[in-house]
Amino acid sequence: MLRFSSIRRGLLSCVFISTICGCTASSSDDDGSLREAAQADRNGHGHHDGHPGHGHVPHGGEHDQHGHHHVRHPSGAYSADVITAGSGCPEGTTVSSITADGQAFVVLFDQYEADIQPGQSEDAKECTLQIQLGSEDGVQYAVAGFYYEGHVFLEKDGMKARRTARYGFEHHGENDADRDLRAGPVDEDYVYSKALDSAQLVWSACRRRNVLNVRTSLSVKNDPQSSGQGYVNATTAGGTANLKLNFPFRGCSNPED
Repeated sequence: MLRFSSIRRGLLSCVFISTICGCTASSSDDDGSLREAAQADRNGHGHHDGHPGHGHVPHGGEHDQHGHHHVRHPSGAYSADVITAGSGCPEGTTVSSITADGQAFVVLFDQYEADIQPGQSEDAKECTLQIQLGSEDGVQYAVAGFYYEGHVFLEKDGMKARRTARYGFEHHGENDADRDLRAGPVDEDYVYSKALDSAQLVWSACRRRNVLNVRTSLSVKNDPQSSGQGYVNATTAGGTANLKLNFPFRGCSNPED
C-alpha cells in the first residue's frame, strides 16, 4: 500500500507569467531561470510543515482579504488587478506579485487541493483568476506557453485524478491545458508543459485595458467501492513553481480605451 505522502504539508503553489518586452515572442524561455525566480520568491514566503502559510507579500503588490490584489510592472509598462474566486482559493489565501526584474508574474496559493477519504466517491476544487491589465499607453499581450506542476496521491487501483486549465483574453476565446493524471495506485509529482512559437501567438486587442481569464480545477475520483484515500494538489515535493504562462507584451498605437 502506498503511504499518504508528506507533500500535503504547506500547500504553497504559484502561477508564473513570464513577461518579455518586444514585438516577438520566443518559446525558448528557460524553465530553469523561472524555477530560480520561484525559489527566490518562495524564500521570502513562509512555508511551514503542517500548516499552509502566507508569509510576507512580495515586492510590487498590495493584498486584501477579498480575493483582489494590485501589482505593478517594475518598468511601469502596465499594472494588473488580480481577482481570484473559487473553492480552491478562498478569500485571503492568495498573494500576487511581479518579480523585481519584471520577468515573472506570480500568484501564490496555499489551500488548493482536492482530496477524498474512504466512503467518499469524489471531490473537486476550482479557482478562477481574472487578471485586469491596464496601461497609460496601448499594450498588447499574448500567451506564449503554459506550464504547471503539482502532486497526486491515489491509494488504490481504479482511482483517478484530473487537472484542468483554460485561459484566454476577453473576446478571444479560450485555450485549454487539461491533463488526466496517471491512475492509481500512484504517489508522484506531475508536470504539464506547452510552448508556442511566434507564428502561433494570438495577440490581444490594442487597448489601455485588457482582461486575461484563467480558469483552473483539480478533481479526484475514488475506486468503484469508494474504499481508497487520495488527493491532487498544486504543489510538488520540492515546492517548485506550479503554473507558468509565458506572457510577452508589446506597445501599440491608436489604442482603444
